[in-house]
Amino acid sequence: MTVRPIAILVLTAAAVAGCTGKQLQDLGGQAATTYVNAPITKAMNELGAPRYQRPINDLREYTWTTGVYYEQRGGYCVLALIADRRGTVIDYRLDGTPMGCNRLLAKS
Repeated sequence: MTVRPIAILVLTAAAVAGCTGKQLQDLGGQAATTYVNAPITKAMNELGAPRYQRPINDLREYTWTTGVYYEQRGGYCVLALIADRRGTVIDYRLDGTPMGCNRLLAKS
């Protein structure tokens, strides 16, 4: 039995994807622990000014980004924190690569 190069590539990609997913999950947990139930000003003090802000009904979403989507070197990250009327973070969204998100969250 011979192993074809495409099979090796698929297995390698699956292993990397699993590792990447776990690393992002850990980073998401770090973001949740650090910012959820905290004032949005804490994130602004630690991460700097958000790149985007937008209202969502009676909430407000603040978004920080780093890197370029699909960039191989350095990775990318998008962190969105959703705050209520009082300015307390109630939810978050994290998307990107471990390298990019590490770079963004290392500021905190």
